[in-house]
Amino acid sequence: MSEARLELATLIAKQVQEEGDFPAAVPGLHLYRRHEPVVGACQVYEPAFAIVAQGAKVVDVGGESFPFGEASCLLTPVHVPALSRITRASLTRPYLACAVLLDLQMARELMTELDVVKGDERGHAVTVGPMSPELMDAVLRLVRLNEKPGDIPVLASLLQREILYRLLTSTMGGMLRQIVTTGSQSHRVARAVEWLRVHYREPFRTDELAEHARMGVSTLHHHFREMTGSSPLQFQKQLRLFEARRLMLMNGMDAATAAFETGYESATQFSREYRRQFGAPPRRDVVELMTVGELALVS
Repeated sequence: MSEARLELATLIAKQVQEEGDFPAAVPGLHLYRRHEPVVGACQVYEPAFAIVAQGAKVVDVGGESFPFGEASCLLTPVHVPALSRITRASLTRPYLACAVLLDLQMARELMTELDVVKGDERGHAVTVGPMSPELMDAVLRLVRLNEKPGDIPVLASLLQREILYRLLTSTMGGMLRQIVTTGSQSHRVARAVEWLRVHYREPFRTDELAEHARMGVSTLHHHFREMTGSSPLQFQKQLRLFEARRLMLMNGMDAATAAFETGYESATQFSREYRRQFGAPPRRDVVELMTVGELALVS
């Protein structure tokens, strides 16, 4: 595993020589490189799993912290708003990582072919665990494929299917198995999460969201909080605030415009909730982030 991790780090360093997040030629593969620690990055994680080949990172979701480092895996089978910080990176030993977006439809089809125990439906949307040699080998082959563009159309989907198989049959794959199992409580909560992600600007009633998820209101609240660490309303607020922060940082919007664009009717309410989330009012927070260059915010 140590040799495989070193090879993965070497491949990423070779393919990505500048800082940033780079979509690879292989569909769904992202490569990351950072030369110094990053604090305060916020993003909405897509269904994906990520591997740190060199360095270390901490992801905060729903008030809980998930540290992961070299040769460990972070699995997020649903969209979740997250704050993250890279804790170990330098110019001589940069943070190097990769992420593979999960094709949940492919996982759902694959699940029907597997004879695995689904296990307990309860659990968090974020899981950190060790990399198995088999999963690491599949990831290595996917990253190597990035250097052979002629092979990508034929081999990429096969390797992504193998990676999904390794995840679904792993000890950390319980939540993923449940989410792609139609009719499970986790699958229903995932429907509510997806609705909120798409319609985060719109006001909603909890009973309507519960009906969309095909759950009772109290059942939805219980399982939603268990999976994401927050209530549906808190989840929506995070989606709005993260997008507003991105608009101010990346598009240069002022606070009032960003508030309006993300569904807020009151600039005062927006400022109050923004300060509660990020520890400073919008304008000061954005100025501080731009001053220190922490523009690692991803949508």
